[in-house]
Amino acid sequence: MRITRAEADNLLRRDVAHAEKAVLELVRVPLEQNQFDALVSFCFNCGRGNLAKSSLLRKLNAHDYDAVPGELAKWTRAAGRVLPGLVRRREAGAKLWVGYEGSDTDNAKPDAPMAKPM
Repeated sequence: MRITRAEADNLLRRDVAHAEKAVLELVRVPLEQNQFDALVSFCFNCGRGNLAKSSLLRKLNAHDYDAVPGELAKWTRAAGRVLPGLVRRREAGAKLWVGYEGSDTDNAKPDAPMAKPM
């Protein structure tokens, strides 16, 4: 299958919107922008169903914000094996969660808008 850059961008926007909607519907506690972004990234990668049934969500909705980085670190396996790429992805998500500026934004333009919860 071949698609244009514009088509790829539209597909990405649609998929991210689904992840944003899932986070907005499932999370029952207030979030900072960086926390919202970290959860959207996780949901985009792992899916709404996995977020919905996760201990991460249960602990977060019980106001245990500090548990989230450790809960993210549990999601590093595919087909029963720990994958280095997933380890790095979860580490980046944990850094984003706590507001570490270098997590996923090292290459971002300073004036680039951040995703906002709807």
